[in-house]
Amino acid sequence: MTVRCLVGLYGLNRSMRWTAASIKRKILTPLRDAKAQVLCFAHFNEPGIINSDHSGEKDIQITRQGLSQMSFEKILFEPQSEARLPSSALAAIDALPPGPRIEPRQTMVNLLFQLHSLDRLWGLVEQSAGKHDVFFFLRPDLEYLDAIRPETIFRQINEQGVDLITASWDQWGGLNDRFAFCSQKGAKAFARRIHMVPRFCEENGYLQAEDLLRSVAAWSDLKLAYTTLRAMRVRADGGTIREDFRLSPAVLARGMARKRIHRLRTILKGP
Repeated sequence: MTVRCLVGLYGLNRSMRWTAASIKRKILTPLRDAKAQVLCFAHFNEPGIINSDHSGEKDIQITRQGLSQMSFEKILFEPQSEARLPSSALAAIDALPPGPRIEPRQTMVNLLFQLHSLDRLWGLVEQSAGKHDVFFFLRPDLEYLDAIRPETIFRQINEQGVDLITASWDQWGGLNDRFAFCSQKGAKAFARRIHMVPRFCEENGYLQAEDLLRSVAAWSDLKLAYTTLRAMRVRADGGTIREDFRLSPAVLARGMARKRIHRLRTILKGP
């Protein structure tokens, strides 16, 4: 039987010119080699310019570079604005009392932007959700370092009843939320987390991505499994966040080259 797979990209297209190749090589090609039916959907926030003290990205324009390397059934672009976020989620983070676990407001708002993109992505696929057997939610600013094993994922979800597969690393006491492989039940819970932010904030007194996903999984009674598949964040300037991975010389060299090329282009472009 042909396994029907939906691959959904969400969030910021800050670096797909560098990461699209890994998405194709490590995710899409193994699925197609396994004779799966693959459809790709995407929702992207577009803030115009990234200025982030947290990530070190300064005055970098967000473009649609890299998207042409993939084929999408549906794709939606949306200006990034707080006005588009649910008022209940914004009110929830603004009502949080001071404390050691309270992140800066902009950090929490950035999480809401990502969750909003996921929710909007779900809106694109909800009517046809019943036509898909397995859902793959991927951040486009990740370079996927390992190839998936489709047969293992299909067996876990379609035969063993697993709803949510997340990375076994960087869980921070919760569940790693950077990518996920899901059943239909797990996909809906994973993608619509923004609607659970008020409940989480009220019950816990803070907001943190990994803890939120762990709580949503518990509230939704999801059966969990984990993958060792690694994915490395790639910033808009080509720089990488290497986690604690042991990286090959080729991967390290590729990351350094991206950063240098970006710096050279910035210098040549001038003020």
